[in-house]
Amino acid sequence: MAEILVGFVLLLYVPTLLFRFAASRTADLSRRKIANQIEDFFAAALPSVLLNLITWFIVNTATRWRLFEISATLPVLLTGRSTDVLQHNLLIINAYYLSLLCVSAISGYIYGVVEYDITYYGVAVARTLPGFWWRLALQYHDLWATFFDGEKSLLFPLTVQPTFVFVRTDRLYHGLLDRYDRSSDGEVAGISLSQASRFALKTRDECLSTDDDFATPLKGTLWLRWSTITDINIADVGAPVTFGKVIAEYEKERAAARQARTRRTWLRRLFQRA
Repeated sequence: MAEILVGFVLLLYVPTLLFRFAASRTADLSRRKIANQIEDFFAAALPSVLLNLITWFIVNTATRWRLFEISATLPVLLTGRSTDVLQHNLLIINAYYLSLLCVSAISGYIYGVVEYDITYYGVAVARTLPGFWWRLALQYHDLWATFFDGEKSLLFPLTVQPTFVFVRTDRLYHGLLDRYDRSSDGEVAGISLSQASRFALKTRDECLSTDDDFATPLKGTLWLRWSTITDINIADVGAPVTFGKVIAEYEKERAAARQARTRRTWLRRLFQRA
């Protein structure tokens, strides 16, 4: 029974883990919140079954269906003769498992690369890119998207392209989202902003009346703890156009407010002299 359990883990759990690891080189799959280890195992088992089927077909083709004959003896593994079957076919079984690991890693890598390109170019553009191998990779990606599409991190697209965001905690920030960090349990722990600015706690009208800066540029990289963030809104992709318009409009109004205060001061002094 212990041998069967180890076999199930190696065949139905490890391949999906390797797939995820390879995909994470270029893309990000946020793990689903699994209630317990049993559910986690069965969630990984279905993609592993497909990986086993692909590997089984490849190895069978390479060995001229020699593996098919061995597969027919699988019911024997449930009896006491499982050790004999493994010993007599050790070479091809090891070759099969190494092939399974290779198929899992290559499949995950293809999924991650295509996922990154789709995110970078956009779905509509990416699906029109020329090339036979690219179209084949797209179809292969769509196959695995059936299992992993719902696990894509919502923050991942914001880091593929230079994306400027407004982030609200106890106050409002603006900056380029450089990266997001995960804790040991896989949850998002915080985000890093470059070219960051911090908005004043005062309202816009209060800043105008006191001649304060509406937003203050910050040096270096700003790291914000995820638990303190209440809202994130995309401002622009590529350049901080929206932020620039907000500041330019504020500076224009502040210049007008300064002129108005100067005019009032000049008139007050004029009347005092009169």
